[in-house]
Amino acid sequence: MNKRTLMTIFLAVVLTVATIAGVWRARAQGGDSVGLPMLPAANPYSPTSSEQETAALYQQVTPSLVNITVATRDGSQGTGSGFVIDTEGHIVTNNHVVEDAFYIE
Repeated sequence: MNKRTLMTIFLAVVLTVATIAGVWRARAQGGDSVGLPMLPAANPYSPTSSEQETAALYQQVTPSLVNITVATRDGSQGTGSGFVIDTEGHIVTNNHVVEDAFYIE
């Protein structure tokens, strides 16, 4: 046999022995598998009062939010947002959303 074949066989034997030794040691230490230890369950998330207030405000104003679609005479289009401010349906938005608009929906 040449040197290269002997070296390949030697490395295969060393890797096999190392793998068997690792598995044997893990089982001897009381585990059937090798892996990360189990961590205790985390406490459930509890939002702060500020987060609760923000969530309540969001739920209160969400029905008044609107999506605005605009088109200009040159054919460009855009979108923006706004919110309804009264029972007649008036909407407040930034001027840049509707500036130069030919069509607003």
